[in-house]
Amino acid sequence: MTAGILLATLASACVGSIDGRNVSVSGPASGAAGSPETTTQGSAGAGGTVAMGATVAMAAKEESAGPWQLRRLTTREYDNTVADLLGVTGYGGIPLPNDAPGETGFTFPADATEQHARLFREAAQTLADAALKGSWTRLVPCAPTSGSTAPAEDACALQFIRNFGKSAFRRPLGEDEVDELVALYRQIRTDVGYDFKSTISLLVQAFLQSPRFLYHQERGLDAPIRQGDLIRLAPYEVASRLSYLLWETMPDATLFAAADAGALAAEKDVVAQAERLLSDPRAARSLGSFHQQWLQMGTLGRIEKDAGVFPSFATAIRPSLEAEFDAFVQNVYNGDARLESLLTSPVAFATAQTAALYGLPPVVVAALQPGVIAKVDLDPTQRAGLLTQLAFLSAKASLVRRGVAVYKFLLCGQVAPPPKSVENEVNAQTASAATEQEKAAARKAQASCAACHQYMDPAGFAFENYDAVGQYRKVAADGSAIDSSGLLPLPSGQTTFADAVGLLKSLAKTEEARRCVTRQWFRYALGRVETADEQPTLDRVYDQLAAEGSFDLRKLVLAVTQSRSFLFRSPSPGEAP
Repeated sequence: MTAGILLATLASACVGSIDGRNVSVSGPASGAAGSPETTTQGSAGAGGTVAMGATVAMAAKEESAGPWQLRRLTTREYDNTVADLLGVTGYGGIPLPNDAPGETGFTFPADATEQHARLFREAAQTLADAALKGSWTRLVPCAPTSGSTAPAEDACALQFIRNFGKSAFRRPLGEDEVDELVALYRQIRTDVGYDFKSTISLLVQAFLQSPRFLYHQERGLDAPIRQGDLIRLAPYEVASRLSYLLWETMPDATLFAAADAGALAAEKDVVAQAERLLSDPRAARSLGSFHQQWLQMGTLGRIEKDAGVFPSFATAIRPSLEAEFDAFVQNVYNGDARLESLLTSPVAFATAQTAALYGLPPVVVAALQPGVIAKVDLDPTQRAGLLTQLAFLSAKASLVRRGVAVYKFLLCGQVAPPPKSVENEVNAQTASAATEQEKAAARKAQASCAACHQYMDPAGFAFENYDAVGQYRKVAADGSAIDSSGLLPLPSGQTTFADAVGLLKSLAKTEEARRCVTRQWFRYALGRVETADEQPTLDRVYDQLAAEGSFDLRKLVLAVTQSRSFLFRSPSPGEAP
């Protein structure tokens, strides 16, 4: 029976370019330049150099908006949404499909398969049963008593369909949808013969399996709101965009009320709601999620380490890494919110166990309670911001992974996998290398690898003072002294540094890092890569923040929510004018 109530079928070489700006690299180019993520193209330079990633010349255009990206709720969004919708958490240990980074680098759910439909059906059954057993009156406040007449039950069911449906679909139901669900109610209640409560339970399951719940499609059945060549998002679409961006869950009562009143059309109204959501403690999980996804750190609770080398990692250290990371991010956004603070602040949120890994004095460690996270001051000569936190260093434990994180995620450099033949050759050369420096030299010996590794390797060496769990060290595992100094060539000029602290202090002030975090927040908010016509919007936001000097990240998030890209969309192919 429950299987039948599903409402619809669920259906190259390295490229030397940083943030789409020109970088000249000596040597021949190999493979295709550019990537789908940027409006760049390769161009041959003079004297045997190749200018890769040069920005495509475009005539100045009025700010536009790209297409609507239809996507399913991520697993995190699903968890948070069912908790707020039903008042319950968990779904009987049913493992929903894992999400993975999409073309933006941020989590994007895979296409729905038959397995997805089965898992969502099983989760819906478990969740509906738990919700109605634990909080019947919360979900069905009009529930008739035993012995009630059929008309009373029908009236209650209709009220439930309208009220619960609005929350589940995150917008009011159209009359056709109401009629469809009423017909389903009557079929289950009358034709099949279920009692009233069982019928309501099956309706809840139907809602939870509907694509209108599982996908971000909050426009509903109303006609598009045309404004020039673009379509303005409907109030409930804006409400959901705000809530899922800043809370990773459905709109609350205040957002629903604003959408009901049509009070999400003016930019000032949108930013007022965005400020409210960003100031709420629930914003911590979304801010933490953005930064974890931005740096592609994976699931911190699943990091594995050699138990023989780090015996206490899994039991005492790993469980608190995500909470400590999120607390640090929230502390920055609740403070001065500057990008510089995010990348250079010498503080952490730690337990007694992780404080010891940060190298704090025993008297400080002893004052911390086991398992309780507290703010601690770190040695500013050894720690600087997000990328010297234990969470990042544990998730990115190797020189190359750390270098890629700086080059690709912090600076928006393009990295394509090398041809397999080159990769095999380099692997063979590095296998016999004794030191990291020798391995780096082998990579640089390949012209197609040098284009990227000239950026990644110096940045990676800057973090050699940290072992695989983030402890500071001065001597490498092989006993050799660590030299973490280096030079990183950027379009805006060379950056020299003595160590990771110096590198991060320098990068925090660069145009490359500031433009990149602007681009990353846009992609996270939109769920897609920006179009060429949206570049003027990114430029305007960047210019506004850069002119203020501090590069305030809270203002950046608020600027994204006021942008044309966030509040409008381009018409879909074939959409009637």
